[in-house]
Amino acid sequence: MNGHEFQELYQIQSKTRIFMTEQRYVNEHTKNEALQIIDLFSHFQKYL
Repeated sequence: MNGHEFQELYQIQSKTRIFMTEQRYVNEHTKNEALQIIDLFSHFQKYL
């Protein structure tokens, strides 16, 4: 593997890591929103 190939591989790995981190953030965010909606729903269920 020459220097140029190594550089490309490194860039791909960096982009992949950034993407994985973003995905994890999105998943956490979605999960939190879902939990908030469930909380709201169970809160309103008392009054139904």
